[in-house]
Amino acid sequence: MSDIKIVIDKFWTVYTPDPMDGSKMVGRDMIMYGPLAQLDRSKVQCTVSSLKPAKGAGPDTGNPTIMMAHDMWARVEPAYEAWKRGQELPDDGTPLAAWNGCSPEQAVILKAKGIRTVEGVAHMGDGMVERLGMPGTRDLIRAAHAWLTAADTNQFAQRLLNEQRERETQAMLVADLSEQNALQREQIAEMQKMMGEFMAGRIGRDDDEPPPPRKGKQQGVPA
Repeated sequence: MSDIKIVIDKFWTVYTPDPMDGSKMVGRDMIMYGPLAQLDRSKVQCTVSSLKPAKGAGPDTGNPTIMMAHDMWARVEPAYEAWKRGQELPDDGTPLAAWNGCSPEQAVILKAKGIRTVEGVAHMGDGMVERLGMPGTRDLIRAAHAWLTAADTNQFAQRLLNEQRERETQAMLVADLSEQNALQREQIAEMQKMMGEFMAGRIGRDDDEPPPPRKGKQQGVPA
């Protein structure tokens, strides 16, 4: 997820004569965006294509400019694709409608200034607060911070719980494997014992010597 804090105001298309054929018009997709805390005062307008990273310049080059371009495009591209499909611009973060700390009347005022998420409320600067002129704005900001902190805490606790469950599952698998190995060792030892007894019996029979001949008069030999 991109770390760049911007809010996209809108996309639109402008048409100009085709330089290759003056009888035709060429469309260019435009974007207007601004910093999260000052969208009503500072807006940037440019072509969407100008924000795309240069081809062949990957995000892992170590060049800060190229890395920033990729971060910016990571924020712009999903919204741009949604706009092209005729969908509503997606917001990064939690929509105001999903937060019970903001009344519908406050949400209308905030959205008019480009603040559509709880994260946007939490990051509002003093200038934006003054320009809003809405009573209780600073209390709203504190409530947004508290809500996000609680959400982060819950996510962290859930992550710890999932990791604990994963460790327990791995421990059970290791215990089962150890038990299986011990059983196999016992079976092998038993088989070796049985084989030893069998071989000992065979060797004992093979080594038996025939009884010595009886002493006495042998036929054809004079006494």
